[in-house]
Amino acid sequence: MDIILHLGAHKTASTYLQKKLARSQGRLRRSQVSFHGPKSLRPRINLALGKSKGMPEAEIQARRTACINRLISEEEAIGTERLILSEEQFLGPLRDMVLGRDFYHDAESHLAPIARALDGRRVQILLSVRGYAKFLASVYGQVVRGWRFIPFDQKIRSRLLNQNNGWPEVVERVMNQFPRASRIVIWRYEDFPRIEHEVLENLAGPAAGLLKPLAERPFAAMSQTAIDWLHDQAASGNPPDRQTVQSVYDTIGRQAGHPAFDPWSEDERSYLDARYRQDLIWLYRLTECEWIAAPETIAA
Repeated sequence: MDIILHLGAHKTASTYLQKKLARSQGRLRRSQVSFHGPKSLRPRINLALGKSKGMPEAEIQARRTACINRLISEEEAIGTERLILSEEQFLGPLRDMVLGRDFYHDAESHLAPIARALDGRRVQILLSVRGYAKFLASVYGQVVRGWRFIPFDQKIRSRLLNQNNGWPEVVERVMNQFPRASRIVIWRYEDFPRIEHEVLENLAGPAAGLLKPLAERPFAAMSQTAIDWLHDQAASGNPPDRQTVQSVYDTIGRQAGHPAFDPWSEDERSYLDARYRQDLIWLYRLTECEWIAAPETIAA
């Protein structure tokens, strides 16, 4: 059985891909392809962990490994030929970056139990990267929408601008955990509209041609209008609760009709864009990785 491990990352159309695969699960099954995304994987892992508060980290990791092992055994027993596991949380939670930790700082410990479960099996790893300016702004918007409102103050600005690590370190951690992966495939989120079919082929193989279309993207970015309104509420002594944030997102929070949240000055954006270009150069030179569409900054 071939195993396709799609690690996201967050905010790179992962949810769109997951919903597209989930919508055609029946068609995929008839081609001996099985898909498990967050809606399948998270409840399984949470059930395996049970009440994990206070549980030693070694036990948590062992339970995660056992959970994935059981899933693989179930799929092998029914004759699955291609198993797709797609879960951006395997890299770690987004909120850590907003709360002051480094760029996917704990990716190795999140990946380790998965790597143990997949050890000795044919594994292909898929990962998308995205320019830091829009990625980090979107990370903040997602944390606000999905967790709680945190003002984008100077402290958060500094945290996000001064991440020590970036995509090269994430890819290094992936390679460290999966040294025998048959393929590590990377693409830029910026290229996704023109390479969607190639990405789906890498996920589903020949069965990609059977996938039903998806009418629209599942999530739009938090708009600048919404973030400004939430900050105004907080400044007036009414810090928005989760219900308020969701209501604002549903009304004026979606990007359509409003510019996306963009907190950066021209100098800050130039710095983040330059760092992204340099990191793409570094990644493109890795012989262990394949690219779906070479980054223009390299191809040129």
